[in-house]
Amino acid sequence: NVGPLFTHQDNAGLDAGDPITGEDRICYFEFAQLRYRYDPFANVFTIMASSLLGASLASLVGMDSGRTAAEVEKLQQLFGFNSVAVQMDPLYRIMLIKLLQPFYIMFIVSIALWYYFDIIALASICLCLIILSLVWELAISHRNQERVKSLFRTSGTINVIRDGQIAELPVEQLVVGDLVLPTTGQVVPCDIVVLYGECVVDESARSGENAPVVKHPLSVATAPNEVYVPLAYKDSTLFSGSTIIHVKPTDESQDDGTAMGNLIGVVFSTGFSTMQGLMFREVVETLPTNWKVLREAFLVFVLFFFVALLGFTYPVIITYQAGVPVRQIIRGVVRTVPRTFPPYLPIVITISTVLSTYRLLRKGIVAIDPERINLAGWLGIMAFDKTGTLTQSELLFSSIVRVEQHPPDGGESPRFMPPENILSSSPQTEMETGLATCHMCVLLDSKPVGNDVDVEGLRASKWMLAPQKFGIDEALYIVCPPVNPFVEVEPVAVMGQYSFESETRRQSCLIQFLNSQKFKVFAKGAPEEVARICDPATVPANFKLIVEKYNLEGYYVIAMASKDFSDELGVIDHIPSRKDYESNLKMSGIVLFRGNISPDTRDAVDPLENANIRTLIITGDSAHAASYVARNCGMVAPESRFYSIDVDRQASEKLLLTSLDSGVSTEETMANILQRKENDPTLQFALTGSSLTEAVKHLTQWEIEALLTHVQVFARMKPVQKTLIVKNLHEMGNVVGMCGDGANDCGALRQADVSMALSKEEASLVARFSSLRMKVSDVVHVVLEGRFAVASFMLSVRFLLCYTAIVFAAGILLRVELTTSNNVQNLFDDVALICPIAFLMQLSKSQDKLSKKVPPKNILNWDLIMSLVGETVLCFFFLYAGWFLMKSKPWFCSATTVLYSLAGFPPVQRCYWFNPRDSVNFRGSLLIYAYETNLWWQMSHFQMINIAVVLNIPSTHRKNILSNPVFCLYCLAGWIVCSVFLLYPFDGFSRAFTIPQFPDYAFRWQLWGMAWAHLLCSLVWELLMVPAITGRRWWWKRKEREFSWQSDTGSETSSELAPSVSDRG
Repeated sequence: NVGPLFTHQDNAGLDAGDPITGEDRICYFEFAQLRYRYDPFANVFTIMASSLLGASLASLVGMDSGRTAAEVEKLQQLFGFNSVAVQMDPLYRIMLIKLLQPFYIMFIVSIALWYYFDIIALASICLCLIILSLVWELAISHRNQERVKSLFRTSGTINVIRDGQIAELPVEQLVVGDLVLPTTGQVVPCDIVVLYGECVVDESARSGENAPVVKHPLSVATAPNEVYVPLAYKDSTLFSGSTIIHVKPTDESQDDGTAMGNLIGVVFSTGFSTMQGLMFREVVETLPTNWKVLREAFLVFVLFFFVALLGFTYPVIITYQAGVPVRQIIRGVVRTVPRTFPPYLPIVITISTVLSTYRLLRKGIVAIDPERINLAGWLGIMAFDKTGTLTQSELLFSSIVRVEQHPPDGGESPRFMPPENILSSSPQTEMETGLATCHMCVLLDSKPVGNDVDVEGLRASKWMLAPQKFGIDEALYIVCPPVNPFVEVEPVAVMGQYSFESETRRQSCLIQFLNSQKFKVFAKGAPEEVARICDPATVPANFKLIVEKYNLEGYYVIAMASKDFSDELGVIDHIPSRKDYESNLKMSGIVLFRGNISPDTRDAVDPLENANIRTLIITGDSAHAASYVARNCGMVAPESRFYSIDVDRQASEKLLLTSLDSGVSTEETMANILQRKENDPTLQFALTGSSLTEAVKHLTQWEIEALLTHVQVFARMKPVQKTLIVKNLHEMGNVVGMCGDGANDCGALRQADVSMALSKEEASLVARFSSLRMKVSDVVHVVLEGRFAVASFMLSVRFLLCYTAIVFAAGILLRVELTTSNNVQNLFDDVALICPIAFLMQLSKSQDKLSKKVPPKNILNWDLIMSLVGETVLCFFFLYAGWFLMKSKPWFCSATTVLYSLAGFPPVQRCYWFNPRDSVNFRGSLLIYAYETNLWWQMSHFQMINIAVVLNIPSTHRKNILSNPVFCLYCLAGWIVCSVFLLYPFDGFSRAFTIPQFPDYAFRWQLWGMAWAHLLCSLVWELLMVPAITGRRWWWKRKEREFSWQSDTGSETSSELAPSVSDRG
């Protein structure tokens, strides 16, 4: 509960007391960094947003006196401080969460049982590995948490007007309605509405957009009672987390822009109600990646666990009949069976992820969400934005094509004139004036900055922004024409403007000629949108065909229109609405820009296409321009023919196929379209945003999915449509990637499984990965690393499963023979062989080129099954072959014979030449110092090293074993050491490991030869037999998604696309 709330005279969304109950006290609770207030009438809790929601434009502009101390105190009680730095999960909570994972639960139970049965050494080493894995994972989690907190940390001070006085206060003390005075170089601490002054802002950390953004003061002359929405008035909003590059000095100050008072704004939202706060919630509350393979790996090891229990049934019966105590039998089973759960797997996975992140960072790629690296290995669809991603962000002016309204030959209809490569500077024409004035550029260090199209258009017009307003305070800025000694050209004052919006895809401005005092309106933007607001009589009949012609030639086309504007209402006092601006205009012409394809675009597209990863374009540009890029960047063949798909509104069961080259349209059903696509690979489809809106209204679910599956170019898409296309492709079972560079791509980037932002800002959180080099080809490196990470995980699981099989086989053999191994032997296996080999496998490198073969999505795939079965059979075969060979030797004395002889069973054999009553030689009633133990232990070393080497040789997504010299040297050293132990053992070795030496040197060499034979058989099996067997299993090959020609879903439409795509249409 909080005390009485204040009363604010402007009624900007803040009333006295609880607006629902009228009481002075309210009831609320906090959840997920938001406060929820109780509504007793509706019996629900509603969000208490720390923002001026519902405030009108006039009320915001009227908040020019700042807050009082009393108001600030009440607001801080109600909403808290302006901060998004929440308390992250403490380390003990993270540790508990990890310990409750299935793998760790099994390890903890196994370790507890080992300690209970006095298997101290094995339990201790496994406990150390578990602790090391936990510490490592906790360190990574803590580092990631600190990194996320640093990205959103709010600190520093800002000048605030409180009680009519300017004070420098910590940014944490800001409340909604505060009047603030930001300066150059300051990081915006909350969402602020600009009331006075202009500035240039870097929003790359928020949106990934690298181009500077110009902010202008909020204008209320158009619609004072309209509700303020930040995204609708983004040109007047400073979003939290942005950096102010430059504050434009006023005419009075003429300073460098750092003086206090040049920029004044009112705090609109604070804390988690800001755009940055919402993004923070998305980052910290994103559900962990649901990696199915890890769950399957656990299930496989559980299966091995129960197989091991079943396999020990016979040895348990044998040992029980031999008189071994029940406790000792249970102790032996507990000691061996839990080893089917290798304690190294969690830390191996952690190390693999860390190494992948480090390798990507060395290539200039920041993995903001490292778990997504594995998902990149299964990437099936990669979507690209066009402008600034596949093409260079710097657009170059090419030419203008004017519209002649009154042709000299007497024609009545307007027509296009020939293109002009150089703009005229002698008479003042509409095209030059429009390019010079209809933009959002400002001066920064005497250079215009802003959107690339605006800056290039201003440069091409040869006009210049004036650094002053020359006393015309009502003007936004002044534009001066180039000096012309022959013709006097008037300077122009821009009196009002409406910025470019992704919904309307156009912008407009109102200008005043300073000498003649005449007014004129200019608008520019997407050709079809500008033509829509023009008088049809002023638009050439072939307007659409001409625009499409230039689009197909690869030009970025914008249209320009204008009209004279009267000052009957007194424009200085009443700025017209956007509807008044953008209606009944006269078409002036089109402007052509050349956006060249980025040099590294083919380096990204070609490898993805060769790897059977579907690439497509999702852009706000036209279908013609996007099809040109698709042909020239390698997405489709140069001879491909593009057809746009639209719904026939008169016969909704049919679709209109319109050739982008000839404009000829035909009616087709979806079944016929798919059949034509199957018969003609050069046939490609394009879909526009408006066509998608109509499609979800009239097509069935399977038809919409067919469109999403076969369309190559999605053009004229709004940001919400981009997001929903990516979302629906994902829900169709695909792993979807997205690569973009601008704010319009943010939603799609966050929705994609694997997304990359081309941003120099490492802190850009709009995507899972960020390319600091701003190269689209970095997508290929992410996919390569993802496939390598998946292949490495599969390899580690395969190796550890083979190790489990060896332990299982040897355990059965030893128990049947009434022998067992000791702790020293087990520790040598785990510490000196298995653990280092499993770790060193991760030091390999990914392939340089993508393969058509995708890593398996399931642990239980035929490659792994056949490999595991073959390696297990080979291990059993050579172990038992060595055992039978040893039994045939005259010097052999089995442990069973010795134990039965010692028990008094005739005949008593005197072949056991050492003291069997020595406590070192026994564990309960099982013999340790036995030839069988020596055979198993020595042979298993060679087998484990052989398997590790062989598994690392054939790999589609990992480089050859020679690319990992550390691993090679370690395996070679292990082979040499094991060979010395077998062929030339010394006395200290026998005493340390409690094994007898084989008296027959020839037998030792025979075992050594069997180790080489096992290596050769493993090579043959992995390199020849497994590929041959799995390659013939036709039912294992993945089939492409097929659509039946007849749907039984009736008239259902996409539940996701239908309401969302059409809600703004």
